[in-house]
Amino acid sequence: MNRPGFGGDRRGYLRALMRLTTHSTTLRRAARSLFGWTALRPNQLAAMRAVMKRRDALVVLPTGAGKSAIYQIPASLIPGPTVVVSPLLALQQDQIAALNERQRPELRAVRISSDETAAQQAEAIDEIRRGGAEFLFITPEALSNPDRLAEVRSLRPALVAVDEAHCISAWGHDFRPDYLALGHLIEGIGRPPVVALTATASPPVRDDIIARLRLRDPEVVVSGLDRPNLFLEVAYCPTDDYRWRRLIALLRDDRRPGIIYMPTRRAAEDERELRELAALLRTRARTKKELRELTGLGPRKLGQYLSLLEQVGAAEPRTRRRVGAPRYAATAAESGRAALAEAERQQAVTRSRTDMMRAFAETTGCRGQALLAYFGEQMHEVCGHCDNCHAGTSLADEGAVGPFPVHSQVRHPEWGAGLVLSYEEDRMTVLFDEVGYKTLSVRVVSEQGLLTLD
Repeated sequence: MNRPGFGGDRRGYLRALMRLTTHSTTLRRAARSLFGWTALRPNQLAAMRAVMKRRDALVVLPTGAGKSAIYQIPASLIPGPTVVVSPLLALQQDQIAALNERQRPELRAVRISSDETAAQQAEAIDEIRRGGAEFLFITPEALSNPDRLAEVRSLRPALVAVDEAHCISAWGHDFRPDYLALGHLIEGIGRPPVVALTATASPPVRDDIIARLRLRDPEVVVSGLDRPNLFLEVAYCPTDDYRWRRLIALLRDDRRPGIIYMPTRRAAEDERELRELAALLRTRARTKKELRELTGLGPRKLGQYLSLLEQVGAAEPRTRRRVGAPRYAATAAESGRAALAEAERQQAVTRSRTDMMRAFAETTGCRGQALLAYFGEQMHEVCGHCDNCHAGTSLADEGAVGPFPVHSQVRHPEWGAGLVLSYEEDRMTVLFDEVGYKTLSVRVVSEQGLLTLD
């Protein structure tokens, strides 16, 4: 029988199958000899095979599921060094120590960061160049230095691994502006294949990662979003005073590890500043330092504004760390309005995430099911590790159905294109490109024809 996708060529199919088997066998052998692992998970293998075929990949796996192995094992087999972009020095140090304690030249790692002296940084580059080390760990800020970028390019890296890739979306707009330029920086070092790794990324964040890193037809591997080792619980706090007393009691009495998130207020995007910045870019390309001096904007706000202008085609990175306007950019006034509209769109998506969080807090159903629905996955059985499951209020998903299949593309007359994420009782959740997450009545959608297949 001829197989689809190979032009009816059975021999072509068999050759591809043999290459696939060979890659899997080679990867398993490397995992056993270098790390002592007797087995690899199917999702690890799928991503590793993509790397071996020099294909871009986006990998979403939980912490502890072996994400680092996805680039480390293929890197030991592919000729040429691997550049690892990671945001946190402490995380880098842990990964470097884990690699170097193996005492294998094909796993040796060095680093360039603010923690190393100029001499140590030069030695790290030289060690990679001599073949004495395989992995070069670096932060986006260090890579954005033109001299450093040229040095890394001269090493002719065979692979780029972007760890904690959700930072490109979750942090890039506000906290780490240099993350936004990673796609451009990777082009600057020769554009080797890229593997992006993260433990958590909802569908819009995945799309953001793919777009900002400029991934080319990436292999997308998403698995293990249900975390049975995490207990999910929501406590209703009617007043600020009650919330603080509850938090203090938890800190005092509960010995379990946890993370505390505090609310922040984000300033509204002021259109005049965007318009004036767009006008400056149209005169000539400037460095960010020059732009800060001319506009009076701080580094964080300038990074946000440049990102918005770049998204609407009114700014682009140039050589020597400068930013300018594309040749056929719109007028400054039009660019300012378009950037403001993009900011409002992003804020609408952010507000929709808040609405989803509120629904998560208020549901009496299984929180595991609700959480996976946010990430575009379905869990047909209750998770068994949340407060509602323990209280007996969770109900198993009996295969809730609706007018459109889950993960189908739909269109709303006002909100535009969207993706059906899940059904729960008489409600459906749809992720729209322009306005974010919306929960709709299945009955109303069906009776009024609010959605159509896109």
